Amino acid sequence: MQKIQNSYNIGLWHEIKAQKLLESKGYTTLHHNYRGQFAQIDLIMKSKKYLAFVEVKKTNLEYKHNTLEKFLRNQKQRILGELYLFYKTKPSFKHYKPILILLIFAKTKQPDLYLYYLTP
Repeated sequence: MQKIQNSYNIGLWHEIKAQKLLESKGYTTLHHNYRGQFAQIDLIMKSKKYLAFVEVKKTNLEYKHNTLEKFLRNQKQRILGELYLFYKTKPSFKHYKPILILLIFAKTKQPDLYLYYLTP
């Protein structure tokens, strides 16, 4: 149980770090740990022109590429499905351009951040 709680806290810490990074770039947080019909979304944020669904991952540097491939293979479609439903049920966001942001924190001596913008 201790390991699960510790993993949760580490994940939460990285999500907050990602949130602060995106807020420094002009994004505003709408939801944190949004639970939808198809997927759980770490962050839903908006800027002046984008509505961003944000997924945050933490990994070791040597596994960064595997983390990206695993996300694209397993999670991307579920998140895009959730994004579609979000737009359908919340018409006030239709003028925002949808994007999917994947932030990968790779553990090294100095943590690196990998940011991927994926357009649906």
